[in-house]
Formats: sequence, structure tokens, C-alpha cells
Amino acid sequence: MAAIDRGVPIETDIGTLYVLKKPYDADWIIHTHNTDVREIYCHRMIDRIIKPFAMSYARIETRAAYHYSFGPRAANFIARAIFESKMVQSKFAFSTILKAFPIGITGIDSDNDLLALTDRTTVEALLHYGKVVTLLGKIPECIAVLDCPTPIPYNFGGVLFSVISFQQTWTNLI
Repeated sequence: MAAIDRGVPIETDIGTLYVLKKPYDADWIIHTHNTDVREIYCHRMIDRIIKPFAMSYARIETRAAYHYSFGPRAANFIARAIFESKMVQSKFAFSTILKAFPIGITGIDSDNDLLALTDRTTVEALLHYGKVVTLLGKIPECIAVLDCPTPIPYNFGGVLFSVISFQQTWTNLI
């Protein structure tokens, strides 16, 4: 599926949004995902699993509103509105997450309660990444390479920690 495939409107608490027709034609949706490293530095772990669920099946108009109109943190209300809509709730069966962290694959977690799965995944991510992020945030200048099982496009040198360096610089400017 591509974000430009045929879409369907769904009614949400914030108005009409557009999702992809193909997955919502199914009787049930079983969502799979992984502990994507982007969530810790881009989204601050807000709605950790709800955001990738909603955006996986969102049409380009909705994805554009999420990614370009509001930014990664303020936009999370769009993903939450999609997930909590009556149509999505009538089709969501459960989600299964592959837990990949710097120490390796730590397991698989599944739940039909996406909020509970989000909470567990957030706690584990903070346990595995939090110490490293805090430590490297204290170093004024460095280039760090994260060698772990992350999605290939995000595993190039320093993607996670270049943001920390930027945050450190920004904090010093304020």
C-alpha cells in the first residue's frame, strides 16, 4: 500500500480524516510494528505505538497534516483521533511489536489494548535508551554511532545522537 492509494473518509473527534481503503476493507486489522528508534528522539515517546498504527494506514492528506502542519509532537492528536474513531475501533483486533533495542531483540509483545502496549513499550525503550541518551547528552561535543537493530534508513552514523547534540546546543543558546 502507498499513501496515494485510494482512500476513504472517516469521522473522528476532530473532523473528517482520510485513511487507506484497502486495510479498512478488511473485517479485522492486525497491526505489526517494531520499537523504531525514531520515536525516542522525534516524538518523545508520545503515543508510542498509536502513532505508527494510525500513520501506517493514513492517506497522504492525513499524513501531510500530521507531518507538515503540526510537527512530530503536536500532531499526535491526529493519530489518537484516528485510532479512537468508531470505524477504527470496530476493526482493530490487536497489535504485535518486535522489541529491538541496542542490546538486541528482547522479545515480542502483543495486546488488543494499544494503550497498554504503548505504555509497556515506552517503559522498555526508556530503560534501554534512556541511560545512553542521558550520558551522551552530557558530553558537549561528540560523534556517536548507534550500532543496533534499527530500521535500516535510520541506522546511519549518529542519527539518534545528532539530535541530542542539537538539543544540547539549543539549550545552551537559550
